[in-house]
Amino acid sequence: MLKEIVFERAKFILNDNGILICEFFNKETSYKMELETAKQYSQAISKLCNGKPRPFLVDLSNAKGTYTTQAAKHMANTPKLKKVRLREVFVYKSMSSRLLILSYKRIYDPITPYKMTKNMNKAIEHCVEIKNKFDEA
Repeated sequence: MLKEIVFERAKFILNDNGILICEFFNKETSYKMELETAKQYSQAISKLCNGKPRPFLVDLSNAKGTYTTQAAKHMANTPKLKKVRLREVFVYKSMSSRLLILSYKRIYDPITPYKMTKNMNKAIEHCVEIKNKFDEA
């Protein structure tokens, strides 16, 4: 059962392992995700998760740019997302993406456990491990 919702700069996929994959693809370094876009993304995520907690694999390896304060606060604090976000695993390639993740987690969402990696296979393995532990509990 593979479900996906695609936007201009993002794609959200619920894969067969029960992992929510959030893939962002933007090549404009000056791009800032606005609150309205964040609201669309959170609705898509909520729809795919259907109330079930899942690990989030956030792929930023093809993304540049940043987010507005309002968009970051929305993604971090929306009750719908807090309810379904077990843990986040971020995939990055550039130092700027790594720093963006670190600042987002420190400022907006220090509660949700997370991991960062440059390796997609390791990210998937970590998400499967999280999902299996959650299912066993």
